[in-house]
Amino acid sequence: MFYNVKVLFFVIVYLMSMLLYYFISKQFALAGIMLGFILGSLVVFGVIVVSCFIVSLILSLLVKYSYLACCRIFKMEKAGFSAFSKNFWIIFTGLIYLIILIVFLKVTEY
Repeated sequence: MFYNVKVLFFVIVYLMSMLLYYFISKQFALAGIMLGFILGSLVVFGVIVVSCFIVSLILSLLVKYSYLACCRIFKMEKAGFSAFSKNFWIIFTGLIYLIILIVFLKVTEY
């Protein structure tokens, strides 16, 4: 999932957003909304990345504080929760791929 090369991950997501915008633009044209291809794909990319960032941040914080609460309830010793950024990145990439798949399936159904 591109743990070392995050720029490559965002380039691939942008390419997927371009493909999504190709299908979405036909529906926008029928509604009378005309955006340029680059601007439209950047908007789709931005919406996907920002929404997935917010959701994955909330989920990561929820997992972190659930872990800390369980440690406190069961009086377990906290094992330095330094995996927060790794968990965040896994949730973030998974959500982006899932959202792109869902939008692609929804847009291409006839």
